[in-house]
Amino acid sequence: MFARFAPLAAVALLCAVPVNAADFTGPRAEVRVGYDRLSADDDNVDIPDTLDGASFGGAIGYDHAIGSNLIVGIEAGLAFTINDDETVALGRDRLRIDLGRDFDVMARIGTKVGENALVYAKAGYANSRVTARYSEFVGTGSPDLTRYSDNEGGIRLGAGVEYALGERAYVKGEYRYTDYGNGGGYQDNLSRNQLSAGFGYRF
Repeated sequence: MFARFAPLAAVALLCAVPVNAADFTGPRAEVRVGYDRLSADDDNVDIPDTLDGASFGGAIGYDHAIGSNLIVGIEAGLAFTINDDETVALGRDRLRIDLGRDFDVMARIGTKVGENALVYAKAGYANSRVTARYSEFVGTGSPDLTRYSDNEGGIRLGAGVEYALGERAYVKGEYRYTDYGNGGGYQDNLSRNQLSAGFGYRF
């Protein structure tokens, strides 16, 4: 029974340890892991409207204080998503869709809550790759394989909480939403929802 609640107890103990007040400024780098879902409108009932997967990546950024509580900054992030097996049967043929790399450049603004927490919102540009692989079976031989890769750009919005573990290290939780619009690539009305947790260090 104790083992089930040990991680929660560890987090509670960590947050209870007193640390020096953080200023949330300067250059920083972080790693992230999380959940990723791509959604689209689709006229074909055999092709999934959503793709889900686990994401991992990181970001670099710089933050600057305006006054005693307001923090503004800019960051660039890169992540990769490993999605579930989304191989679709189309008659004898097969279609496989994969989420590729995900890059963004974003500005953020936040305010301090207490001495060691920062609540922030962010907005910027994202560019993401979707790859499709179509295996067409003709006769009894090997299938003809066609690969298609498309880069979609869109507006990304986000919000999160950052908590300082001292003067330099921090942890964070974040939600991001991306609207790719009607790019005419993989599918129309593309959007993306992402949840992530991160660990970072200020230099």
